[in-house]
Amino acid sequence: MAASPGHSLFVGDFAALEVRFFDEVRSLKATDPLRAVDVLVGSNLLGVYLRRRAAEAFGGIANLRFLTFLDLARERLREPDPRPPLPTLGEALLARRALVETPEGDVFDVLRERPSTAALLVRTAADLRGAGIAASVLRDLSPKVARTGDRAAFLANVATVLCRLETLRSAFADADAALERAALESGPTRSEPLLVYGLYDLGGVREALLSVIARERPVLAFVPSDGAPEESGDGIPLVRAALFSKLLGVAALDAGPTPASFETDVVVAPSDLSEAREVVREILRAVDDGVPLYRIAVLVRDPVRQEPAIVAELTQRRIPFFRPAGIGFSRTPMGRAAFGLLELQAGGFETESLLALVDVLEALGLAAAGSRARVARALVELRARGGWDDLRRRLRTRLARPAPEEPAEAEGRLSRREARLRLDLAALGAIIDLLDPVLPEATPASWRAWGQRLAASFEELLGGLPTAEELASAAARLEDLERVEPGALVAASEVLPLLGRALEETPVRQGRFERDGLALLAPVSARGLSFDVVLVPGLVEQSFPRVGRPDPLLFDAERAELSRLTRRPLAPRTGRRHAREERFLFHLATSSARRRLVLLAARREAATDRPRLLSPFLVDLLERRAGHPVSEPDLADPALADRLSVRWIRLGRPSTAEPPVDGEEALRRALALSPRLAAALPPGLEPLERALRRGRARAEGRFTEYEGRLSRTPRRLLFGDRPLSPSRLERLASCAYRAFLMDALGLSAPQEPPDELALDGRTVGERAHAALETLAAEAMRGGTSLADVLASRADDEAERQMKRFFAEWEMDLPPVLAEAATARLAGLLRAVAELETRRKDPLPLAGTEVRFGLSAGLEASAGDGLALVSLTGRIDRLDRDGAEARVVDYKFSRPSPFGTTNRKRYRIAGGEKVQLAAYALAARALGASSISSEYLFVYPEKAGGEPGAVSVAFDAAATCEAVESLGRAIALLDATIRAGDLLPRTESLSAGESLCSQCDVAAVCGPGHRRVYDVKRAGETASDPGAPLLALEAIP
Repeated sequence: MAASPGHSLFVGDFAALEVRFFDEVRSLKATDPLRAVDVLVGSNLLGVYLRRRAAEAFGGIANLRFLTFLDLARERLREPDPRPPLPTLGEALLARRALVETPEGDVFDVLRERPSTAALLVRTAADLRGAGIAASVLRDLSPKVARTGDRAAFLANVATVLCRLETLRSAFADADAALERAALESGPTRSEPLLVYGLYDLGGVREALLSVIARERPVLAFVPSDGAPEESGDGIPLVRAALFSKLLGVAALDAGPTPASFETDVVVAPSDLSEAREVVREILRAVDDGVPLYRIAVLVRDPVRQEPAIVAELTQRRIPFFRPAGIGFSRTPMGRAAFGLLELQAGGFETESLLALVDVLEALGLAAAGSRARVARALVELRARGGWDDLRRRLRTRLARPAPEEPAEAEGRLSRREARLRLDLAALGAIIDLLDPVLPEATPASWRAWGQRLAASFEELLGGLPTAEELASAAARLEDLERVEPGALVAASEVLPLLGRALEETPVRQGRFERDGLALLAPVSARGLSFDVVLVPGLVEQSFPRVGRPDPLLFDAERAELSRLTRRPLAPRTGRRHAREERFLFHLATSSARRRLVLLAARREAATDRPRLLSPFLVDLLERRAGHPVSEPDLADPALADRLSVRWIRLGRPSTAEPPVDGEEALRRALALSPRLAAALPPGLEPLERALRRGRARAEGRFTEYEGRLSRTPRRLLFGDRPLSPSRLERLASCAYRAFLMDALGLSAPQEPPDELALDGRTVGERAHAALETLAAEAMRGGTSLADVLASRADDEAERQMKRFFAEWEMDLPPVLAEAATARLAGLLRAVAELETRRKDPLPLAGTEVRFGLSAGLEASAGDGLALVSLTGRIDRLDRDGAEARVVDYKFSRPSPFGTTNRKRYRIAGGEKVQLAAYALAARALGASSISSEYLFVYPEKAGGEPGAVSVAFDAAATCEAVESLGRAIALLDATIRAGDLLPRTESLSAGESLCSQCDVAAVCGPGHRRVYDVKRAGETASDPGAPLLALEAIP
């Protein structure tokens, strides 16, 4: 547009813009302090900040108004909008209607009715509307916008659904509608300028409104910039200086010099929790330096991931903070409990939903400690699958059942088990009593009725807890949907996702800005604000910068082409533009500091123990300081770290040079530095002293008593006087520390009930095992081959086994699921039949589930002595013809990682695979002399395929070698136990993969244990290469 007298555009850093802004306000009010000055800002928070800075600068000020775009629009509109306002959740509901009511919605196929599809549609519609592009325009231009014909047809269908959504929305008033109407209104020419502060990216509707205003009155714009060049060209929306220069028709003026630079420090912590603690440490350091809390800000780019740990640390240290709109209420215990109530009803009382609800009720103090574990065990016992009523019936029946009589040899074990089970069932009964009166009615109802139902349930269960009013607000949002679908009957399953949205869009607010402590903000919320001290945690890859999420409905290339064709600013979701905006956000965050900036990163992910890369923004800053490229290992150099102001925190080695965050940390440091003080601890602090010892031990280069190195380990502690099963030997060999935790200390993972409507792999394996045993017995009685019996009787036996299983567990599956389970089992049996038919060296079937219990004196290598071990177990199948025999071990899983090649590796694998060797030893005791062995893998079908069976076989020579290896393995294991070296191992010898990922007790080892253990094991290997456990690993 042509240049207009009075327009001005100032561009620069926010620090310079703030100075220039107040100079202009002072100039405008120089002759008349009561002169009205309007300021357009991007947020109410920025308006509050500027108003207070103005009061400080001028000692009091009148008629300085801070307005948002919506405020401006409402002032321009002469008549109120006659349409009803669109409820907060209304657009999601309208999007669902558009998808269902429009024939073109078929393009989404099975995804049509999913809430996530409606959410995608809403986001795309918002982008198009913000750019001022009607859905009909996209539909008309789809052949030109799309790259292929198929894609053009898809876009046309999507655009038609979007047109329907626009039509449905047009019946309601909302903020965007107010802006659109205001842009069409003409106003009188005015001499009073409009000051625009801190805006840099408008979008089509806001740009149109500001363009109209610029024709009516002077505009003085103060636009932030980081000095970096902007992208330009067809299809690239303008931002910052280029946008306002085009809009106002004036050239940009430099806002002035940026104030002196501030001090910048970097802290690299080992984990998110440690990073959160360092945030608190830096806050306390600033307060000690005289900085008021309200002049400190913590800026988080990923609130969902970062805020919980930081809020927990702040709360624990009683540091007050302001948070305008943090994580959604759905992520709090109160929100999860409210959602869980309806989820339990909508999902038909699935055990997973019940356990999740019990978990959060326990966290809220509404259920007794340990309830979740007890309820899980009770559900395993009851196997209820018929809903809430069935669960109550089974509980009553089980409680009424008398305790079983206990054989004398059980030594009280059964009565102890029954006593624990009674406590578990009582815990389940307490949960049922708690939830019965508060569960919302599940019958279909109107939105108004649903809102009232849920509000009543929330109040009855959670009304006495803090922030319960947020739940009432979420229920009211559902009730408001009556305006969108008046009188509609809605099922619980349809309400559930919108309740989740209502809770998610209810932010967890806390405190008042600059009144109640420090500010916890997102970088975009902090634009234009300044603080004496700013902390920016989370500077790692995929956190800051955030990874852009492409729009599957409208690709970025299609957005660029649509923007070029329409001359409308439709921004891409990913690519260089997204990366540029992330870098600009980083600039806004860091430039808001006036005295000190602290950048923090957590270099490992605690959940997976995976390393993270430092953010490229942080790396760029360090390289500019260093004057050369810098890698993460370089920062381990203390001299370089000190020169770059980097504080590198190592796990288990806290620095004593930094101030402690609380008395507990101060005491822990004192104890670490003074053994005499640690020895004098009173009894109440012994747990702290033990924790300190474990922390010191973790940092040592070799294994200690905290990782299984015991001064002595009596064999009875691990095995008692009972014979050893092959599986317990394997557990000891694969990870002796895990065997110690589980077999000696009795630790185990919590029991989880099985899936409601599916049979787990273990259950199917047990049924297949039982069926094979039954059919093998029939074959032996009838003198026929196992292959023939399996082929003729697979279907009948599968049906018999599954009926028996369903009856035992009182399961009443839908017929289609019961038939599918039976067919799956029959398919596994037929797969074994096919393998047996193809067998080239069949031997007569001699027995199944052949019990053995033998004491074998096994001669180990010279110097190891004699290890006498009693083995017991069952051979799954024994084929025998005189002196020749074959032992078979059934495995109901895929053959990976065993494979069918390089089999020598899997004969013993350092003791991890000893079943076949033990079975062969038992067959030798039964009189066989030439013994082969075989793993017979039976596994379910792949998608669209059939079940399969694979044999991994070892001939007599290989099996004999395995038996001898078993002797050496037992001798080394015995030496290991006697030496007390029950050390952990992280990698499987047989599979070449992590043992920790499937370990039931991995939590005992703590975060980062794999890396710590690998370093310690390397130290053990270097110092004592002949240790029994290391020698054990060398056995094939």
